Amino acid sequence: VRSRITAIGMEYDSGDTKEIEGLRNKIEYAFDFVRTIRKPYFLEVHTFRLCGHSKSDGREYMTEEEKRKNAENDPLIRMRGNLQEEIASRIEEKAAGIIEDAFARAREAKEMDYEEYREAKRR
Repeated sequence: VRSRITAIGMEYDSGDTKEIEGLRNKIEYAFDFVRTIRKPYFLEVHTFRLCGHSKSDGREYMTEEEKRKNAENDPLIRMRGNLQEEIASRIEEKAAGIIEDAFARAREAKEMDYEEYREAKRR
């Protein structure tokens, strides 16, 4: 990826979710670069899959050892350990509320047929 991005003159960097603080710094740098220099910036983020793409994706392409290591390296769980319990609980409660609201809106939403979807997309 790097050679293709730099070949067209775009700034490039990469980071990994296993190094969450370093990745955060790279994201901040990328945002500052785009806002001040006003040119595109490509940040390639390496991550791992804790869940499959769908219910039918059992991640057979990963060994049990890889699955276990990935679960142990989950940055959300690792970062939670850096927070005071009260703060972590508030964040989790707020996130759960956002998810519940999204599900409620989705359940209440009118299902569109294809023509309705196309019309809505044109608006």
